[in-house]
Order: sequence, then structure tokens, then C-alpha cells
Amino acid sequence: AQKCGLGSTLLLSCENSVLSWTDPIQSEIILQVEQDNLTARSFYEKKGYAVAYADPSCRRFNTQGPWLRSVRTTKVTMKKKLNRTSNIPEKGIVEKFWESFVGALQ
Repeated sequence: AQKCGLGSTLLLSCENSVLSWTDPIQSEIILQVEQDNLTARSFYEKKGYAVAYADPSCRRFNTQGPWLRSVRTTKVTMKKKLNRTSNIPEKGIVEKFWESFVGALQ
């Protein structure tokens, strides 16, 4: 379900959640993505996230074949400074997205 706006909507909802916290120290958001997931990395970069560092010592499950195997992977940590002075969109943005998305499918 790429290119339908769901990822952008969920990401905005997460950012707004952090902005709604009363602790003024919470002014950035951090996430991790696997280094070889270029689509996700490009998406986050377009949304204003920058690479903070890469950790080559991470592991993930390889689902190829009949057995799950733990394999080494590099995770890239990305962060974005959030602007507390910007307007936080009204609550329920995810619910409104789903209503329009389901309506478009019918």
C-alpha cells in the first residue's frame, strides 16, 4: 500500500504525539531503519529526517527458507528536530485518513 499516504499520516501522527507531550525537552524524534531499505530511508529523508549514525552490530530474522535465522544487519538511526511553534493538526488525523481510504476502496 505504498503511495497512498498512510505512511505519511502515521508519521505525522507520531510527530504530533511527541509535540503534545508537556515536557519541553521532547523536541526531536528518533527512529531506526535497516541500511538496505532504501525506500524507507528515502521516505524519511523527504520528511526531514537525517542520519545520526549507523550500528553494524544489529541482528534481524532472515525469513528466507524454512527456518528463521538470526543474521547480522546494519541499522541506521535517523532523527528529526520537531518544531514546537508549528500548529499541531487536529486530533483524529489517522481516523480521518482511514475513513477516506476505505471510502475510496468502496
